[in-house]
Amino acid sequence: MEIIEDTCPLEDRTAERRVFGGSTDTYNQAMRRAYVSAGAPSFSPYDLRHRRISLWHGQGIPAAELAARAGHTKPTETLDTYSHVLLDPTEVTDEEFKALLAG
Repeated sequence: MEIIEDTCPLEDRTAERRVFGGSTDTYNQAMRRAYVSAGAPSFSPYDLRHRRISLWHGQGIPAAELAARAGHTKPTETLDTYSHVLLDPTEVTDEEFKALLAG
């Protein structure tokens, strides 16, 4: 985090200035190389963002706070985008859910 902060100090950050330079493709390719090198499954930055926000939603973070964390102006935008991936607890039994988690 210190390296990231050094590239663009908090007080210099604006909506127009990116923390990282370069294109999305550059970062996707760098992440893919890192995943292959580590022997881990590959995820895009968008995949990771989607997962993090979905997990926050599942943990009960209020919609207004989720929207602020995601950079959305409306909580409904955040909920429409990220809440669909969560399981409805009434759709599976506890045993089925545990089996899903266990793989």
